[in-house]
Amino acid sequence: MPSTDNEILDDQGVSKKLRITTRHLRDLRERSKTADPIPSIRSGRLYRYIWGSPEMNAWLLRRSNSKRAQ
Repeated sequence: MPSTDNEILDDQGVSKKLRITTRHLRDLRERSKTADPIPSIRSGRLYRYIWGSPEMNAWLLRRSNSKRAQ
């Protein structure tokens, strides 16, 4: 279960928490590659993620439910 504290993370931080590669994270972020992209904030060329936010928690829940349905 995700923590209730909000934490601002970069690609490496989120990749580590999700145990995926940063390339896979970029694929999850790109709208052209997925119907449900991971919530992110763009700051210049960089992306940030608010770990523990309601949007991130809802995305994680949708992803875990879709894995169970397969």
